Amino acid sequence: VTVGAFDGLATLRAKARLSAVDAPPLAEGFSLERRYWLISGDSKTPIDASTSIAQGALVYVELALRLNGARDTRSSYAVLVDPIAAGFTPLQEDKEWRGGALALPLAHESLKRRAFSAREATFFLEEPAWWMDQVRTVGYVMRADFAGRFTAPPATLEDMYWARARART
Repeated sequence: VTVGAFDGLATLRAKARLSAVDAPPLAEGFSLERRYWLISGDSKTPIDASTSIAQGALVYVELALRLNGARDTRSSYAVLVDPIAAGFTPLQEDKEWRGGALALPLAHESLKRRAFSAREATFFLEEPAWWMDQVRTVGYVMRADFAGRFTAPPATLEDMYWARARART
């Protein structure tokens, strides 16, 4: 890329397309881990690549993140994007799983907004205090709509204003 002379700041970004299997995990200033759980009644069971999920079954997606780093190396704002695996639909109405026997940690005090589409779940986070170096857990529930074998691309976490702070599952 050649950029001509000008007054100001330019940020250039590029994306390389890799298969989900070939994309290695990344932890630069942040760390991110994704786990899947099968919800059945009042219990949840961990899911791995060999688990078979019935059509109509509910799956809890748990995203554990740590916003590491000193205040001067990142902002207080981060965005977490988790692509929805093909064959699944995220459920926006999830109050029934926030309480009761499961009490799933679907939100954290750092979570300011979340948005769902057919392709991804997006979480906007704002740190209440920058020195709080602890794991935050957010998540969502999705329903298996179609039969088949599916792979979810990696989830990504990025600082909204400092491109060097990022993580990928």
